[in-house]
Amino acid sequence: MNFFAERRALKPDQIVGLDSSSRAAAKECGHGREPLVILPCLSSPGRATDSPGRLSGPFTSRLRSLLPLFALSALLAPTLPALADTTSNTSLFDAASASFRRAVELAPTNPQASAAAALESAAAFRELADSGIHNHRLQTNLGNAYLVGGDIGRAVLAYRRAESLKPNDPRVQAGLAAARARVGVTIQPSTESRIQSTLLSWRSHISRTTMFAILLSTYIAGWTVAILGAIAPAPCARRRTLGALLGLAALTSGGLLALDDYSLRRSGDAVITASSTTGRTGPGDALYEPSFKDPLRPGIECRILEPRGPWTNIKLADGRETWVSSSSLETINPF
Repeated sequence: MNFFAERRALKPDQIVGLDSSSRAAAKECGHGREPLVILPCLSSPGRATDSPGRLSGPFTSRLRSLLPLFALSALLAPTLPALADTTSNTSLFDAASASFRRAVELAPTNPQASAAAALESAAAFRELADSGIHNHRLQTNLGNAYLVGGDIGRAVLAYRRAESLKPNDPRVQAGLAAARARVGVTIQPSTESRIQSTLLSWRSHISRTTMFAILLSTYIAGWTVAILGAIAPAPCARRRTLGALLGLAALTSGGLLALDDYSLRRSGDAVITASSTTGRTGPGDALYEPSFKDPLRPGIECRILEPRGPWTNIKLADGRETWVSSSSLETINPF
């Protein structure tokens, strides 16, 4: 009897969390759809009959009867490790979701127990992310768990990572706004940062796919108008104006997409995650004085200028620079 193994592995984008904003972020809680795991399926298509002309005999018949077992072993050998990983990820996801629901339920009556359950949920969600699963839903749930647990620095970090994966998601934007509001420090952005934020404000309303469609359609339409103008018997001012407008639209949309890709994919953006970080004028505690009167609070966003061993030179949103311990911050784009 021949056996065949069929397995469908859980895809990374199927591992999603509750996909709901926390009480602090959106003041409502929902439960997301949990993924399904399809276990290996063994089926028997039937028994093959011996063909004339083949070797026969007790040894040959016994060897032939063992061939299906060899084939089954060969089929299952590469799938078993992946199946174990899939089952482990699903169990981890279930545990994280249960802890998060418990944290939300305990929040009105027992804030300390709620924070502990939320951090337990965050640890499980982060383990899923560290295993190689990258999607905005997982990072959003990680941010929700950290926000309920009171770890504001890592909440901002998770929401920023979710934003890099899907900038126009309203849950991501709501969670990020709530986390930034709890940082407790407002750093006025520099002129450069304000200009960049203005140019990228379309991300909250238009997806990258829509913007790319605008680029492609205006580019094709512009070339169509240009070709028609070249073969037309007489020049037309309206046609030239339309072609120039279409070209300008294509150039603008392409430039905005390039700026968006640069801002989201650059590896220099980071978030302070340590509970108390002292910025210094140079890379060292003994020789350099603090740059600011107060330490940098967790959740402050910055840009890495120069990593130097245990110290990193960063630039804040308002343009000021300082040196901090490299272990006090985490990059937004580690993927």
